[in-house]
Amino acid sequence: MSHKTGSMIAAGAAAVIAPILILATMTTSMLSGMGTIIATEAGNAAINASATDCEETTETTIATTSIGKLEGDSTAARLANAFSKAGFSKEATAGMMGNVQWESGFRADSINEIGATGIMQWYPGSKITDWFNTQDDLKGRPATDEEGQIRMAVWVGQDNSSWNNVFLSKAKAEGMRAIGDDLYRSWREASSPEDAALAWHWGFERADDSTGPRRQTAARGFYDKGLEGLSFTGKPNSDNTAEATSTRCSTTSGGSSGNVKAGSAGGAPDDTDNYAWMCSAIGVCKDGDGFEGSPKVKYPHNVSRYQCVWYAWNRLGMIHGNDGWDTVMGNGGVIASNLHGKPGWTVDGSPHPGDGVSQLGGALGGDTSVGHVAVVEDVKTEGGKWKIRISEGNCDGTGAGNWTGYRTRWLTQDQFAGAQVFFRNSAWK
Repeated sequence: MSHKTGSMIAAGAAAVIAPILILATMTTSMLSGMGTIIATEAGNAAINASATDCEETTETTIATTSIGKLEGDSTAARLANAFSKAGFSKEATAGMMGNVQWESGFRADSINEIGATGIMQWYPGSKITDWFNTQDDLKGRPATDEEGQIRMAVWVGQDNSSWNNVFLSKAKAEGMRAIGDDLYRSWREASSPEDAALAWHWGFERADDSTGPRRQTAARGFYDKGLEGLSFTGKPNSDNTAEATSTRCSTTSGGSSGNVKAGSAGGAPDDTDNYAWMCSAIGVCKDGDGFEGSPKVKYPHNVSRYQCVWYAWNRLGMIHGNDGWDTVMGNGGVIASNLHGKPGWTVDGSPHPGDGVSQLGGALGGDTSVGHVAVVEDVKTEGGKWKIRISEGNCDGTGAGNWTGYRTRWLTQDQFAGAQVFFRNSAWK
């Protein structure tokens, strides 16, 4: 399940509760749609051998028994097919499938004791409907909608904004081959289903528990038999010494990085800690200005005063004008992911002057449960790489949205590590 890193106890508990409450109650008919699951002595022996540090129970054995070829119109088959068509590798897909089998048994309607919901046990469950509401054809559907969850799962694989490297050292300790010291890349470019399973477990699910070996065993089962008949265009990185080549969009200043645009948005000062410099443009002249009743302000909502979201949307309105585009709701760190796939919006790893930039942790920092959003003021390219100057709000260290929370700073391409976090609207000129 994907959740904020500040709730690791709840995360681990949910990861254990899900298979016990859900998988143990599955009948043969319920499992037949996701392939033949055979609880043989050999299969159970393999599980026990791979999980000697874990307490084995009959309730959890079903989550990691041997797996036959996926057939029929099942959730598991549709999920695997969607990842195949999206261009992921067989290794990455098997790693993901091993985790989903453990988390929910491929049930879109599974909800555990703490409210983690769906095939990937998203927590809180409202994350699902929040994402559905960013897709025009999914708006209004319930969180348990299977088609929507499968599309959201593909998005999780395509966009690394839901991932982080908090548990990178734990993944390495369990034997995962790290690529670029990044769990997203280590999953997407994994050379074995076992590595992919650990990368997904520690990078996306972030359930701080000891279930990794079972997830690996399930992933191997899907790789060997469950994914037969599917075509995978994604290729693993088998180079153990060289830096891996990312399958995501290039963000270097050469080759395919022509999308990076050097230049300056202009107007954001470095020598002040408050927002009075916005006075002539949008009427924010003193503490208390800029909320309801301010006609020039794009985003007048007073949610804990001058938060990063308030600043970013209003600064973007100053740069691009208020007409022809709309803001989206969400905490600072999820704005880019909420815009992903939304008509008129582009989200990528190539900064332009005047872009928004939104991230959970990573280069932007901030509280990893809500993340941060800022505005790209300047983009410079040097020595084959880029760096950016950002302006941002709510940066006085208190998180209270104070009037004196404004600042600017420079960040480098290496700090972003290929993250797809820069967003812009087609109406912006």
